[in-house]
Amino acid sequence: MVLALAVRNNAVADDATRQTITLAAGAIPLALATGGVGVRVVETERRLGWLLLTTAATTRLRALAAVAVTTAWGTAMGAVYGVTAALGVAGGAAPSPAIALLGVGLGAALGAAAACFARRAEKVSGVDGTEAAVGMAASAIAVTVLAGWLGAVALAPIAALALALAARTPGLLAGRERLTELVVHLPWSEP
Repeated sequence: MVLALAVRNNAVADDATRQTITLAAGAIPLALATGGVGVRVVETERRLGWLLLTTAATTRLRALAAVAVTTAWGTAMGAVYGVTAALGVAGGAAPSPAIALLGVGLGAALGAAAACFARRAEKVSGVDGTEAAVGMAASAIAVTVLAGWLGAVALAPIAALALALAARTPGLLAGRERLTELVVHLPWSEP
């Protein structure tokens, strides 16, 4: 709704400006939609740690699964935002598929970033939601600034940065696992 009013009140006629406004306006709602999910996925993984250990799930697999779930959620929310934005911005004309795809791409990128920020916010006592929220707020600001500066092309560096963050996530979990590894001595295994 806000996006449609922004396009209509500023008399935006060209598609490039509509795409830029769509990308910049989607940063905050998509950061909110994905940021909390990243934290909940990491907390769920922590609660199911016993099951993951008994099934011999590696730390890399666990981290990649968490990234996949959070990115999939971001993609779904981006699709909802993109389709809604395309319909709202169209103003009686045919909706632009490019605007819908921008929403999908932005949602996926913010979902991948949310997975990394949630993993970085993981502490021994739980996941620090404040630290993850700061990371997502910084992401929303960066997306808005880049979209205003580069236009719709800003999605390329945003997606590249999100992929780099997602690729770093398994290393964060593996490092944390090494630090918290416990040695258990069973009474019947010692001489």
